[in-house]
Amino acid sequence: MKCAIVPFLLLTLACTAGSGILIRVAALPLSEVSGIEYTGNALWAIEDSGNKNILYRLSDAGEITAQIAIACKNKDWEDITSDTEGNLYIGDFGNNDNDRDDLAIYKIGH
Repeated sequence: MKCAIVPFLLLTLACTAGSGILIRVAALPLSEVSGIEYTGNALWAIEDSGNKNILYRLSDAGEITAQIAIACKNKDWEDITSDTEGNLYIGDFGNNDNDRDDLAIYKIGH
């Protein structure tokens, strides 16, 4: 077991060395952020299941500057991403109990 732990620790140290200093830039006013994406000179955030079906635009300081209601229910939103044209995509595919068959990705165009 020791033989397996030593290489793992060395690899972990090598991967984290030189990774820089983390600086907290903002406190988020949302209860359970599930994903954040930067596109179109804005930060966009979504929350996880049990929260509203709202896309939040955030300032660089983490303040909510806009809220956009999305027509699809937030069953279990897990992530957000964008494409090169500025469209946003919300992944509604949280499935902790492996009992969902309605997984979806929603596209929000501009």
